[in-house]
Amino acid sequence: MNSLYRKLCDTGCHILPSNDTIVHAYEALDKELRDTPNIDARTGTCAVTVLIERLNDANFIDGGSSSDDSDTEASAMKGKAAWCGDCRALIVNENGSFTALTKDHKVSDNEAERDRVEKALQNPQPREDVIDTKFWKKTEEKMNEIGEIPRPHSFIGHRKNNLGAEVGKPVIFAHTNGLSLQISRSIGDRLAARSIIATPEIREFSLKKGQNYRIILASDGLFDVFTNEQVSKLAWKRRDPRKAAKMLASRAKSRRVLKGLSTDDITAVVLEIRV
Repeated sequence: MNSLYRKLCDTGCHILPSNDTIVHAYEALDKELRDTPNIDARTGTCAVTVLIERLNDANFIDGGSSSDDSDTEASAMKGKAAWCGDCRALIVNENGSFTALTKDHKVSDNEAERDRVEKALQNPQPREDVIDTKFWKKTEEKMNEIGEIPRPHSFIGHRKNNLGAEVGKPVIFAHTNGLSLQISRSIGDRLAARSIIATPEIREFSLKKGQNYRIILASDGLFDVFTNEQVSKLAWKRRDPRKAAKMLASRAKSRRVLKGLSTDDITAVVLEIRV
């Protein structure tokens, strides 16, 4: 499958694409993933993209040597952050202060997303691809035994443990006993609720002249065990941004192991920009 970058170039490789171009790239990748044959229908992913327009001589550093004094006349920069799901992007100043460019797409923590999903669920439609299956007949029988009515459509609820007690934060179910996701936006996930969309949210930002920044892009494998504040404090602990990214991923892995969490979803990218 083509990357988001290639999708953006397919629609016109601009330095700073329009919002429509960014949305098209995300939704095109979602369709490609859903239409790919012989792939697990549960396959899906979150994504975050940061696009920056360099107005003159601002310097990007991804692990190379820093600029010399002749680059001090660099102009300000502007950019866009686009995200779908719970990947995050942070802008971290050299003094450790930071700006969160993203907010997780979760009905448990994002009021705007919960409102969007609840509106989408006001007139729920049964999943025709489910209700005629043997799986659904067994679900109906099981639910009837405990005096509950199965729902053949999407809804917000809680997962349950083996004793039937609700656990964790609210999630979005595709239907009773169907796929449930904490996130309300994702790419792929054919079996997810229809209210889970691939349309990214987009935020514009600017970088001031005379400042040094590090932009952190990372998956929930990092942010499940570190807060934005903690990540911002670690961002400048290594001179080389590539080593900073490796350090973040390594510390996240160690912390996840201690907590008994999986270690297969840890991605961190650190980009240094001198404006």
